[in-house]
Amino acid sequence: LAALSTLASTLAREEVDEISTCRLEGSTDLIELLLLLQQHPQHNVATPVLEFWLSIQDVPTADRHPSLAGPVFQQLVESILNRAAYPSSFISWDDELDVEKSDFDEFRRLSADVLVGAYFLLRSDYLECLSN
Repeated sequence: LAALSTLASTLAREEVDEISTCRLEGSTDLIELLLLLQQHPQHNVATPVLEFWLSIQDVPTADRHPSLAGPVFQQLVESILNRAAYPSSFISWDDELDVEKSDFDEFRRLSADVLVGAYFLLRSDYLECLSN
């Protein structure tokens, strides 16, 4: 799945102008796949997709397809926040078996810019997402 994640996110980044307007056939399917990959429990599957969300933020919202507005980014924020939280069984990195500290730190570092961009798109919905 890591290779699929890298392939899908690279394709989406390279064609971000076309994907963001859904002019390419299968654009909405690709975006749905990217959301699913973003939610995957393995960091090496979820992390590459962050690059696509960063690149789509460079496309003005007025130029994007309506499906790439609030609801998609609300799902994205929820997914990122769930992944950026420490595992429920976390005590220390010495005792953690499921997640590597370096993977966890990398994901959190990359997701910060995505979350900032999502805030400017969602505003009050973003804050509501944080409160849940």
